[in-house]
Amino acid sequence: MRIALRAILAFLALAGSAGAAPPWTAFGPGGGSVLSLAVDAGNPGLVYAVAGVPYSTPGTLYRSADGGDTWKALLGPGFQVAAAAPDRPGTVYAGGDRLLRSMDGGLTWTDRTPPPAAQRHRISSLAVLPGGVLFATDGPAVLRSADSGRTWAAVASEDVNFTPLTVLAAPADPGHVVYASRRAIYVSADGGLNFKLAARPPSEGPNQEDVGPLSPSIPGTFYAMLAGDGRVFRSDDRAASWRLAGTLPIGFPGGSEVLLADPRNPARVYVGTSYGLFKSADGGRTWKRSEAGLPRPLGESLPILSLAAAPSKPDVLYAGPFEWGVARSQSAGERWQIGLENGLNAGTVRLLKFPRPETALLALGGQGARSFRSTDGGRTWQQFARGLSRDGLYDIAWEPGHPETLYAFNGTGLWRSPDGGDSWKRVSASSGGHLAVLDGSTLVADVGCGLFRSGNGGETWRKVLRCEVNDEDIAQIQDLRVDPKNPRTLYAYAEVSNGSSHFGFAVYRSRDAGLTWKTLPVTLSSFAVAPADFRILYAIDPIHGRLLRSADGGDHWNNAGPLPDGVGTLFAPMAVDANDPDTVYLGGFLDLYVSHDRGATFAPVDSPYEVEKRDANRLWTDRNRPGRLYAMPATGGLFEGRFE
Repeated sequence: MRIALRAILAFLALAGSAGAAPPWTAFGPGGGSVLSLAVDAGNPGLVYAVAGVPYSTPGTLYRSADGGDTWKALLGPGFQVAAAAPDRPGTVYAGGDRLLRSMDGGLTWTDRTPPPAAQRHRISSLAVLPGGVLFATDGPAVLRSADSGRTWAAVASEDVNFTPLTVLAAPADPGHVVYASRRAIYVSADGGLNFKLAARPPSEGPNQEDVGPLSPSIPGTFYAMLAGDGRVFRSDDRAASWRLAGTLPIGFPGGSEVLLADPRNPARVYVGTSYGLFKSADGGRTWKRSEAGLPRPLGESLPILSLAAAPSKPDVLYAGPFEWGVARSQSAGERWQIGLENGLNAGTVRLLKFPRPETALLALGGQGARSFRSTDGGRTWQQFARGLSRDGLYDIAWEPGHPETLYAFNGTGLWRSPDGGDSWKRVSASSGGHLAVLDGSTLVADVGCGLFRSGNGGETWRKVLRCEVNDEDIAQIQDLRVDPKNPRTLYAYAEVSNGSSHFGFAVYRSRDAGLTWKTLPVTLSSFAVAPADFRILYAIDPIHGRLLRSADGGDHWNNAGPLPDGVGTLFAPMAVDANDPDTVYLGGFLDLYVSHDRGATFAPVDSPYEVEKRDANRLWTDRNRPGRLYAMPATGGLFEGRFE
């Protein structure tokens, strides 16, 4: 009866707050991988970016009115491309799972999604011409609208295996439209009503390479590349013939390339590749790197995913580096800058740690190459451990009770800071992904296959837990947790797999400071520890679709209750409140769920993190700030929720 009453009170509390302000606010600087960029026709500082996490096609549409210093989410997720009307300032289109149009700079939107001919695919390319003429690629079809997207007609189609990649035209030459599939280039001389096969850049080998990016310049002039080929080709007769303009000063470019020609000066061309950004001032004959001012994480040039020039001021350029948000140049690419990207909430969180009250350490990107610190609870942020994060920042830990002494793993080894991260000294060349500090000299980490322990501050290590679970499976550590009240107690959460047919998880416990380990008797997927009481553990039972709870450190487990319908049995993020071991958070497909009765019942939190973002990927709590929850949606960004 007591549990049922608590569940009813929790539900009423959440329901009563439905009309209140949403609990989520953005936390930390922004970032993410920008798939598409567009600049307003009349305002070089009004920029639109479709941004998301790497290797995830759908993104969120963001808008900046100050040249990229700050951003605001407009639409998403589910978008892939943005395009601004060349003759109508304030008019912009966003395409992806839908096609929407705004005529007031993104404040309001109208649906312009073409009706599916047979099967809905995704709008992957847009070309907007003067007078409301609009082209879009939708799966294998090229679509045309003469009335700003109100009505549509299919004007070309490709085999489904060779879907159109790009449709484009120079606004100054709207009568000539070009689209490219992976195998061919097609051109129209009547404004896109009819297309015919055009020439394509020649391949060097017997195997015909796929057509890569194209870009128009002045009327009649196009630049093109072949996929994965460092050569740049030029046509001055509207794709009737091509000649080699020049070759990028790198080997095999690899990955995806993006091409941008100056719309008023055909001699100026930019190419973004997986190996950085290049510029030519002589029509592609010679090339130089165009990355002054850009960081070099891991000692390498930033991969470039998107490029755009301001139509009203083409010397103003925007670039979308992999994971870093948006870079800006006021000098035609001679120098670039990247700021904090506040509001561009599309990045991947590598680590989030809270060493002391009001202090947060944050690393963004898959390798943690962007690192920041806040000492005022997240209101302001500064760069942190920049020298380390250039080589990746994999984990940070500190001795319980002494947060000023930090240890960190990066790509070059283990580092120590005696002053809260202001200065660092390398301890050893041993590098790992997860780190636990038990006292001033005892460390536990996955510096190799399995777990290793050091008794001399990380200078040398010895193995204490094998990674070989059996003759077939290997355990890979996913998380390490140290009891701050009793540092001799640790938990290690691991993925167990043979790399192909078998996949699962395991939890190991040590009660002697990492010397010996016990496999906990539980079949689980997700795992969480109560920060206020390390004896209380939660786990998801993937076989029976239920939540399990242990009150004795994992020796015995009880059925807490069934999982909510919106929570998956695999990969569901979970966290426990910093002060209340009975309050559990679960991330679902569309909602976050909260239980205040040890997981017996859950209520959904009907509030997105940001425009339509609902699917949590990771969750954190801060033992210094009870009632706070930190969430990273699967579509990117980091948000703080208040559940006091």
